[in-house]
Order: sequence, then C-alpha cells, then structure tokens
Amino acid sequence: MKGMKFLFCAGISAVAYVSLVSMRAQADVSNNAVVKYIQDGIKNKSWQPASEQDRLHKSTMLPQNKYRFGKARPEGVVIHETANPKSTIENEISYMYQHWRTAFVHDFVDGHKLIGVADTDYQCWGRWCSCQHPFYSN
Repeated sequence: MKGMKFLFCAGISAVAYVSLVSMRAQADVSNNAVVKYIQDGIKNKSWQPASEQDRLHKSTMLPQNKYRFGKARPEGVVIHETANPKSTIENEISYMYQHWRTAFVHDFVDGHKLIGVADTDYQCWGRWCSCQHPFYSN
C-alpha cells in the first residue's frame, strides 16, 4: 500500500512538475524517464487513477492569498507525508480544517482517493517549511 501511495504521489509530482515547466517554456517530455515510467505503468500494469472528490465548498474559511507571481501561478509542488499510519484521509482533512491557521494544503491523497480541500489558485502554508508559499501543496 505504501508503495502504491508513493508511486501515485510521484506520478502526480512528475505530471505537475512537467505542467509547471511547460507553462514557462515548451518542455520536451518525450524522453523523460519518469513520464515514460508512469505511462508504462498505466498501459501495462493496469494502474488506475484515484477517484477524485471536490470539497472546495468548505474552503471558504481559508484565506485566499495570491502566489508570488499572481493568482493561479504556483512555482512548484510540495508533497507532505503525515507520518501517521493509524489516521485516515478523513481524519487528516478534519484536523486540517480545525488547524488551518497553522498549516493547510490543497489536496489529500491516499491509496484510493484524491480529495481537493483548498483552491489551488491561492497559496497554502505550513510550519514544516517556509518554501511552500509559492508552491502547490498536497
């Protein structure tokens, strides 16, 4: 299960990175080993995408601070592991909504679901790193 979660997160990171790079310049990803690995996994290993849920209706309590270069202009991706093996994705989301003044992220991912909880057009923050402000974070 941890392996699948890691692969899913790695895949999201690679795709997000490629997307962000291509927004700044036309990137040639045809020879990118990570992209090829993900495409091969989808094609030959029957990897299935996680089901997506949108809970942005609850995000109205969260601040809407623009990224350094403006609304919807993140500069990278941060992936954060909760390191809490006994918790569920629902517990982590609930905790974040209760403690958003200290830290919050855009999305939560587990082995089965991707749940959007904050508008990715605006920055999030956390106490673990001061670098995440210009980044999309999950």
